[in-house]
Amino acid sequence: MGNTILIAEDHAPSLQVLSKFFTGAGFCVYTATTCVEAVKTAAEALPDCFVLDYELKDGPVPVVCSFIRGHERLRMAPIVIYSAHDEETENCYSSCQADVFVRKGRPLGELLAAVERHVRRQALSSERTQAPDLTLDPVTQRVLRYGRPLASLSPEQFRLFSALYCRRPAYVPERELAAHVFADISHEHLEAIFSLVYRLRQRLGPRYGRRIVCNRGRGWAYRQPRVRTESPPETENSPSDFSS
Repeated sequence: MGNTILIAEDHAPSLQVLSKFFTGAGFCVYTATTCVEAVKTAAEALPDCFVLDYELKDGPVPVVCSFIRGHERLRMAPIVIYSAHDEETENCYSSCQADVFVRKGRPLGELLAAVERHVRRQALSSERTQAPDLTLDPVTQRVLRYGRPLASLSPEQFRLFSALYCRRPAYVPERELAAHVFADISHEHLEAIFSLVYRLRQRLGPRYGRRIVCNRGRGWAYRQPRVRTESPPETENSPSDFSS
């Protein structure tokens, strides 16, 4: 189980208490008091877990959470929102894509239990999940399989797949996808997401297209298989699945 944690809290006495508590629990603790500092420290330290106060000195933490969920090495790290305001519970899950909300004032043992539970769950999930076999090339807008071309996508298809791939295995709401793909949200764009997914699945082929799944009410997601079923090509002469 990972033992590095980033705590973002702009109240110095509280930050000191949290840092001392988690250090005593066996964690290597990194701290931040602003969103800018949290993003910088996260990129450098790559912690296993985050405990974030919702409101920091320079603003709310959704911007930090967005960075975490978009980072290849951090996107699956548990995020715990630790706040004194119950009304931020909804934002915790919608804007922050957090794993759990813990209210300030509760015993610190509850906060520790939440952190350990989600770090343990993530460690088990990582062990079961197959290593990524696909990568995205933003220059050519191609999807690569073990470094070899699998499919060329249109700009809209590539933006859609990038959003799903970077957030895997989490579901991305259709409104968020529409804003990412089309730069705004309209009724027509929301309806276009379904047909765009259909064409994207066709380009990827049945084997990889079926990894894009839908959950009514939650949105779309890219789901990597959990069972190892294949190995990377052994030679440069292996046949390519790419078709133009």
